[in-house]
Amino acid sequence: MPADSVLWPAKPKRGWLTADVHQVAVVMWDGTVDDVFWADRKKMRDGRGPFYLASTAPFEVAYSLKASSPGEESSGSPTLDQSVYTSDAQPVMGQLTVGLSLAPERVERLLPLRGRGQCVTSWDIALAIKNDCATAVADVVAQHTASDLQGKRQAIRESIRNQLAAPAARFGLQCGSVYPNLSVITCSTPPVITRPKPPVITRPTPPVITRPTPPVITRPTPPQSAKCQTFSRAHTPQAEERFQAWMRANPTGYVFNHFRGSNPGYNLLHQLPCPSFQRQATTAVQKFCCTDRACIERTIRELRGESWQLCGNGCCPG
Repeated sequence: MPADSVLWPAKPKRGWLTADVHQVAVVMWDGTVDDVFWADRKKMRDGRGPFYLASTAPFEVAYSLKASSPGEESSGSPTLDQSVYTSDAQPVMGQLTVGLSLAPERVERLLPLRGRGQCVTSWDIALAIKNDCATAVADVVAQHTASDLQGKRQAIRESIRNQLAAPAARFGLQCGSVYPNLSVITCSTPPVITRPKPPVITRPTPPVITRPTPPVITRPTPPQSAKCQTFSRAHTPQAEERFQAWMRANPTGYVFNHFRGSNPGYNLLHQLPCPSFQRQATTAVQKFCCTDRACIERTIRELRGESWQLCGNGCCPG
């Protein structure tokens, strides 16, 4: 497990799963979240898993602002790939540090960020909200002059924090303190070099040759093939409602639970109506949906190769 892990796989001991203080436990079943608890110890029922623990202790992510002139690039932290200017058009560089903590009741929003080893690290989180941080810094700084960077430091800090609250909540996180360390880049204006314009050479216009217009051949438009739709609450807040509407509109459609990871037994293809979806199916786990089986299997193989399986309930025969 990486040292900076915020969420990591866990194993029950003698059938009991324990979440210590500042920890939250996640119990999965058939690709969905079955139970969440924190600062507690519970007996695990047979067939449940996998299991995860997550830390609710505060942590920080840091960024470097994109350099606005050559030789000013920082290293050692993610770079916000957006140039930042004050309202009086002064380029700005520096660092941004954001304090975060996991809200235990929203831990399932962190699951889609799992990577190698089924862990979620602070680096993974930093990359997930990187674009939101870049937009927040650029928008707030653009409303202040160069002198405001020092004189109104507290107001700038609070404005950036307010803009980051919603992106952090998208992954079950709470935004704490924000520490922008910003300064104006001082650079000299290069001299303007004026070059003489080359003479204009006028050539005679060639005669216009008119050719007959070829006949227009209209071919029938081939029918469009089915396309897969993707629903993920981590990327679209309305994903849950849209997924439920899709299932109502396509009662015999195909749904692929993209649980990620290397275990094909957690990444299953279902056909509606499947008993697995008689419970509340959520888009905390990414869903790929299609009305055409060949189309969705082609999409799955492009995504995972052969590391997936058909549902064991028999809803989707081989």
